[in-house]
Amino acid sequence: MQSHRSLKGIDVSHWEGRIDFPEVRRDGIRIVYIKASEGDREVDPDFERNYREAQTAGLKIGSTS
Repeated sequence: MQSHRSLKGIDVSHWEGRIDFPEVRRDGIRIVYIKASEGDREVDPDFERNYREAQTAGLKIGSTS
């Protein structure tokens, strides 16, 4: 029998404001998708901070556009 594991995750962008990633992890979230851009020219202004803080909290990270 094959075992399947799933991870609880969220997606975030600058619209969420400042995120307490250690608290997110304590709530059982294990992966976060961080908005990196909007179209070809707009960079999410909080992407770098969100990435760094999610990484520091020990979360798995993906990015979206």
